[in-house]
Amino acid sequence: MELCVSSPTSAHPAKLSLSGRNGPKVQLSKVPVAQEISEHVSPAWSDRTTLVQPPATLIWFYSAAGGRQRFKQGELIDGTGGLRRSGLLRIKIPADWQPVAGTGAYAIWATCSACTFSSPPQLQRLIPNVVSAQNYETVIMSWDEEEHPSPCITNSAPALKLQLENWLKLPHQQIALEGDKPEPLESSVKLTLRESDGWHSWNPTDSFYHHGPEDRVFVVDRLHKRIIFGDGLTGRIPVVEKSQEPYAKLTYLAGGGLVGNVGEIEWLSKDFPADSKVLQARNVVAGLGGAEADTLAEAIGVFVVN
Repeated sequence: MELCVSSPTSAHPAKLSLSGRNGPKVQLSKVPVAQEISEHVSPAWSDRTTLVQPPATLIWFYSAAGGRQRFKQGELIDGTGGLRRSGLLRIKIPADWQPVAGTGAYAIWATCSACTFSSPPQLQRLIPNVVSAQNYETVIMSWDEEEHPSPCITNSAPALKLQLENWLKLPHQQIALEGDKPEPLESSVKLTLRESDGWHSWNPTDSFYHHGPEDRVFVVDRLHKRIIFGDGLTGRIPVVEKSQEPYAKLTYLAGGGLVGNVGEIEWLSKDFPADSKVLQARNVVAGLGGAEADTLAEAIGVFVVN
């Protein structure tokens, strides 16, 4: 759940509370175990950033068959730093969580043996059932036109087979990515090619200049939605074995950038029937933290300043 408290250091999350099949595509962060909780929370709201000791020690309980039961170590992570700031309270649901007798309500309590706050925190908002999400989606490039999910979309990239079947052993070969999808996240592109001695993985790089003729690397052109291979001197020229299909597999994450920095309640799942059992969602906090890749000039500026 998300807790919003009055605090001088309250912050907005860099991720959205989103889900649904309309509007911006998102990838939901599932939290199967408590140990993984912090991995899916942005630095703005991560409990790892609250290095200062909390102003007061809070003890959290949940309703069980025998009454109140204290959360075990790792079952609850308090991203508010002891109600020091707004944040996410992330819970691994206990197996013995039971409703309070006679009410049917599942309860959570917070107690404080010594209220040593410099000023009493004020709860401004509490929203249950939030989930952390990011504005990207998984793209799996189809091998041939029969596998293409949307062959009528004119902005879609040709299937891999059509792009690779006429490849020659020439420098700077290219593969076009899906034009109707958002820009690729450079480090997420995963490519494997079948060569004469079997399958090999090719890896993204920021530049060919520090690679040799045998390095299986490519550069991701995020702006033009394509990947580019080397010239045989800096970066290997890909040569695929076409005797057996498929001879290429390509997946990546599309999204990121400034487009995800939407304001509060600007994203809302919609177009569901009134009686639909599908959970609808909206972003209850503003999306922050999205940024485009640095330009060369910006990178040089950072280097000079540092």
